[in-house]
Amino acid sequence: IDSGNGGSGEGFIGRFDLAADPETHLLSGEATFPNPDGSLIPGLLVSFRVLTGDRRGVVKIPVGALIDSGEWSSAYVVEKGPDGKTIASLKKIETGLRTADEVEVVSGLAEGDQVVRFGQSKIKDGDLVKVIGGEEG
Repeated sequence: IDSGNGGSGEGFIGRFDLAADPETHLLSGEATFPNPDGSLIPGLLVSFRVLTGDRRGVVKIPVGALIDSGEWSSAYVVEKGPDGKTIASLKKIETGLRTADEVEVVSGLAEGDQVVRFGQSKIKDGDLVKVIGGEEG
């Protein structure tokens, strides 16, 4: 980030539009930056660079598997219950980068966890489920 007052630093992009405004060709988004000296004020216009790349070795889930309550994010994971039956277990997760199709999961899920992609509104934590399709993740 370049704040225009000679300061610079690194931050975290929380969200940004996937397409530019057709008239202004600008993207809108939200970002969080450390501000220990108070030099960044709300509404300040800044310029920034976004570093991108193919992030390998991270857990990703389909966007359709994400449950976003506004306060936290979660996903249902298919696992074996104490009696050996297949259940949906609601897991609170921390998300990272997002694309139109996938969400990076920073914490809360492990590589290979199978998530419920459809019908989350019809189940609750601990409900019995039957896997009828899908792919290993």
